[in-house]
Amino acid sequence: PIIQLPLSIMDPKLHLLHNRSLWFGFCITGGLTFVNGLAVLYPVLPSIPLKRILNLHRLLTDRPWNAIGWTPVTIHPHLIGLGFLMPIDLLFSAWFFYWILKAQRIFSSAVGLQGLPNFPYAKEQSFGAYIAIILAALWVGRHHFQQVSLSLFRPDKNQPDMTGGISDRTAVIGIILGFVFLCFFSVRAGMGIWLSVAFFFLYYLLSTAITRMRAELGFPIHDAHYPLGPDHIAIITQGTRRLGPKNLAVLALYHWFNRTYASHPMPHQLEGFKMSDQLRISTPRVSQNLILILMLAIFISVVSTFWLILDSFYRRGSASGFYTWWGSGGFGRETFRWLESWLLYRTEPDLFAIGAVSVGFLFSIGMMLLRLHFLWWPFHPLGYAISSSWGIHVWSSFLISWVVKLIVLRYGGLRSYRQTVPFFLGIILGEYMVGGVWNLVSIIFNIPTYQFTVG
Repeated sequence: PIIQLPLSIMDPKLHLLHNRSLWFGFCITGGLTFVNGLAVLYPVLPSIPLKRILNLHRLLTDRPWNAIGWTPVTIHPHLIGLGFLMPIDLLFSAWFFYWILKAQRIFSSAVGLQGLPNFPYAKEQSFGAYIAIILAALWVGRHHFQQVSLSLFRPDKNQPDMTGGISDRTAVIGIILGFVFLCFFSVRAGMGIWLSVAFFFLYYLLSTAITRMRAELGFPIHDAHYPLGPDHIAIITQGTRRLGPKNLAVLALYHWFNRTYASHPMPHQLEGFKMSDQLRISTPRVSQNLILILMLAIFISVVSTFWLILDSFYRRGSASGFYTWWGSGGFGRETFRWLESWLLYRTEPDLFAIGAVSVGFLFSIGMMLLRLHFLWWPFHPLGYAISSSWGIHVWSSFLISWVVKLIVLRYGGLRSYRQTVPFFLGIILGEYMVGGVWNLVSIIFNIPTYQFTVG
């Protein structure tokens, strides 16, 4: 869903930029964003309430309803437009399972489960769901992976095995060498060899599952916040007492790429390859150039980011008040706060958390089996997997998209849906274009301006 807007703009057959519905949607969201941007610069001007309109937690103050926690009602026009492009079963599941999780929290308060402070173990359920999703995908593609494995040992010289610009053999060897290097690095840093193997195996499974979720659902906020990664799974299965200081120290230092997967590059890379395939420019030569560009971009971005952060901190002082708490090294402080907690408060394996992972895994497998046997089955395991995500607080925007799309499909059919798509593409484009201009104003004049994105 995320690549539909740029693909539609680049498709000469659609003539999207000549479509009146597109510009009608553009004017609506572009106008709202422009007005709200002026209201930030000139507070005397009225603003149009969007984003976080209401927090239901403030209205539900009595037990057990107050266990609902932070439950914002938001309206993000660009997410409403994006939701209209999502498959309707995924769109429904995204907000439905969010409320199933809220119901679990209320239930735990109503029956008095004080002995299980982490109930309903939402992150653990999500982890089990993600692993089930990717293992099911690997099972469906097992014949392809068998052929790839055979080509590694018995390559057929008559049939080139070029996939995405490089051969299957090169890709597999690269994966193996990279995996071995990461495990070797971790062992030299102090982590046990079996823990390092299990850690990176789970990490890449989770990374692939999140990439699939982004590709299929189009969910733009693939955050998967801690505790959800393989470091947390190691702690609940082994306990900090058994892991020991060396393993815990390395796990803490790996917190920087396991705290959240919101900036994970894999989903964006897959979208780039998918766009080249849709535009029919996905030849081996083009794919090779795309891979080289990605590698160059990674190198430049890593070096420049290190330089920008260090230079900015030395110029302004990381604790000078110029930055927010997170911007001035809050993630680093959080890393060592977790390590301190692990070292001071030794824990044993958490059987309830392990059980929650198993429940999430089995429940997702069950949903996938039902989807295979019943076309009318409305629930998708991806919606269940993201139910604990911080980003799903935009549930109300997806609810609006689902209602609108359901009405259009039920009463207008597929033809009406296709005629309506340009309008929602315009909604996305308008908020992003005008919002991007406000971001440029902020950068150029070094002043705060209206932020239309989720935050």
